[in-house]
Amino acid sequence: MKILGTLLLLALVGVLALVRAEDNYQCGVPRARTQFLIVRGEDARHGFWPWHVALWLRQRDNTERYSCGGTLISKKFVLTAAHCMLSENRHQLLRSASDVTVWAGVFNLLNPETDTRQIRSVSKIHINGYARDSLLHDIALLELSEPLQYTAYVLPACLNAKPDLRVDTGTVVGWGIADNDKPSLDILKKVSLPVVAESECLKSDPSTFGVVLQKEVFCAGTTNGSAPCNGDSGGGLMMQRGDAWYVAGIVAFTKTRSGTSNLCFAESYTAFTNVTAYWDWIEQVTNTDFRGQYNQEKNVPCKTAKGQQGQCVPLQQCRDIFNMIRAPLIAQEDAYYINRSVCQLAGIPRAVCCRKEQIEEVPLHPNALLLPSDCGRARIRNRNPLDQTTMVLEYPWMVMVRFPPKKNGVIPFCLGTLLNTRYVLSVAECMKKTKMSPTHVQLGEFNEETEIDCSTDSRGRTLCADRVINVGVESVTFHPLFNVPQYTNDISIVRMSADIQYTDSIRPICLPLFSPHRQDYPEYLDITAWRLDWMAKNIYQGSLMRYPQRMMDIDTCQLRYEEVGFSPDLNGKDRLCALQLGPEFHCDRMAGAPVGRYVNMDGDRYVQFGLWKWGPLNCTVRERVPGLGMNLNQYLDWILTNIQPSDSSIVKG
Repeated sequence: MKILGTLLLLALVGVLALVRAEDNYQCGVPRARTQFLIVRGEDARHGFWPWHVALWLRQRDNTERYSCGGTLISKKFVLTAAHCMLSENRHQLLRSASDVTVWAGVFNLLNPETDTRQIRSVSKIHINGYARDSLLHDIALLELSEPLQYTAYVLPACLNAKPDLRVDTGTVVGWGIADNDKPSLDILKKVSLPVVAESECLKSDPSTFGVVLQKEVFCAGTTNGSAPCNGDSGGGLMMQRGDAWYVAGIVAFTKTRSGTSNLCFAESYTAFTNVTAYWDWIEQVTNTDFRGQYNQEKNVPCKTAKGQQGQCVPLQQCRDIFNMIRAPLIAQEDAYYINRSVCQLAGIPRAVCCRKEQIEEVPLHPNALLLPSDCGRARIRNRNPLDQTTMVLEYPWMVMVRFPPKKNGVIPFCLGTLLNTRYVLSVAECMKKTKMSPTHVQLGEFNEETEIDCSTDSRGRTLCADRVINVGVESVTFHPLFNVPQYTNDISIVRMSADIQYTDSIRPICLPLFSPHRQDYPEYLDITAWRLDWMAKNIYQGSLMRYPQRMMDIDTCQLRYEEVGFSPDLNGKDRLCALQLGPEFHCDRMAGAPVGRYVNMDGDRYVQFGLWKWGPLNCTVRERVPGLGMNLNQYLDWILTNIQPSDSSIVKG
C-alpha cells in the first residue's frame, strides 16, 4: 500500500476549504479568516466578530451617541441587555424603539467602514420581566425594521444550549471604557474571561452579586483589571465549540468604583445574563428554531465515497475521516476516500459526507487535529483488572515533570501524561507548591532504581525499554481559575522545548474525544503512579504500579468525607470521585496521575478520563474514603485551546 505524507495531507485540508455561495452561512462561523469594554484587552480583527453590533441612542438634543453592544442572532433580531434600553424618563421603562439605531459590520466607530457597514432602525424592543430597579432578567431583543444582508462582516452567532458553563472560558468584544477611562471607539477590543463558580463570585463581593446569582445570571472574569466596562454592556460572552461561536451570556453589570464615580471597577468579576435560561422566550419572540441552526445542516443528505447513504457534516463531526486526517501518514486509498467525501455545507469551511454511525453530535475543537490518532496503544497489556503490578512498556505515556534539586538533595517531580510530541498534561498544585519552575520532562521511565528497565512476560520473554530521555520545558500553562473555588481546576499543560519521537517506551495517551466516552466515564478505572519514598533523594521507588478504582457518585463521596470530619464542596461535573479496591492501598501523594482505562474508541485504546488530585493519606481511611480527581470531560475544550502546533504537527495553524 502506498503511503502519502504531510504534504498531501495539507493539500487535502486545502481542498476541503470550499468557496460558498454568498447567501449560504452557518451561525457562529466567521468568513473573514483573519489572524487572531475591554479594559486592558487586546485589539480584535475586523470581520472576526461579524455578529457584534453597535447600538446608538438618540439623545434629548436629537444627536446620536454610542451606548451599548449587541449580538446579531438572525437577520432581524439583535440580542442585548435590557438596561441599555432604559428611558431617560423615570416614569417610562423603555425608550422609544425609534430612538435606537443598529450598526452592523463595523469595526472602527470613529472612522466607520462604509463599504461593510449596514445601518438599521429598530421597530420594536422586547423584554422579559425586566424592571428598572432590578438586576434580574437583563435581556432584550431588538427587532429590526428591515432585515440585514449577510456578508463576511455581518453574520449571526449561534445560541448556547449548554447548561453548565463552570469550566468554560469565553470572549467578550466591545468599544467600552479603556485604560484611560475613555471609550475606545476607534477599534473593537476583546478579552478572554473564564466562568467563575457561584461561591467564588459571592465570596468576592456579597453585596454586589448576592441578590442576583441564580440560574438566570452567572459570573465570569478575573480580578487582574481585564474586564468589560461602561459601553460594553449588552455585548455577548462568546464561547467556541468546534468551528462555531455561541453566545452564552450578555454583559449585565459589575461593581462600580468607590466614591461618586459610576465607572466600572475593573478588578472585579462581571455578571452575565445566562442566555440558555431564556432560550424558549427567544425562540417565541423571534419565531426561529435556533436548535435547528446546526441540526438543519446535519439533515443535508449525501452519498459517501463508497456510495452509502450519509449526511454532510463539518469535518470535526465525522469520526473516521477526522481520524484519517489526524494520522501522521495517510494511506493513498484514505486520501482518495477523503477527496471523494467532500461536500458543501452552508458556511462550513471543511465538510464531508459521513456515515450516520460515524457522526458526533457536537463538533470537536479544531485543535483536536493536533492530538495523534494512534494514541493509547502499548506494546504490552496486562488484562487482569485487579493486578496492581505493571510491566515495562505497558504505560508508555507516563512522564515526570522534574524540578531543580533542593538543598537536601531531593529532586521534586510532578506526574503527568504525554499528549503529543510536544505537550504533557499535569496538575497545577504540585508545580505551584515547589515554588520553582520545572527544568525538564522525563519520558520512558519505569523503574529509576535500574538504568535499563526490563520485565519478563507470561511466556518467559525478557522485554527491555530504551533509556529514559529528558526534554527541557519551554512553558507551563495553568488553568486561570486554579483553586477558585478551593480544590477545583487543578490542571496544567507543559510544553516541552523540542518535539520527541515516539518509541515503544514513549507513546501518547488518548483523551475522551468521542461519544459516548466524551460524556461519561466507565465505572471501573485505574490510577498509575510510583510509590513515594520521602527518605530517598529522588522521592520515588520501585516500578510503576496500577491501582484499580471504582467510581463513586458525588453525593456518596461527600458523605464519606463528612464521616471523617472533612467537608469539601464536591458539587459540579468537573470532579470525579473514586474508591480504591485494594488489596494494596496507595496512600501517598500522586497528584497528576492519570485515571484511565482501555475502552473501544476506534479500536481498543487506553483513554485518560481523569487527572488525579488527592486522597486520604491514612491507609485505613483510604479503604473507605475515596479520592478526588479532575473530570477531563469538562476540560477538553480548555486543554485543546491551550495547545499549539509544533514542528512535527500536521496542521500548522
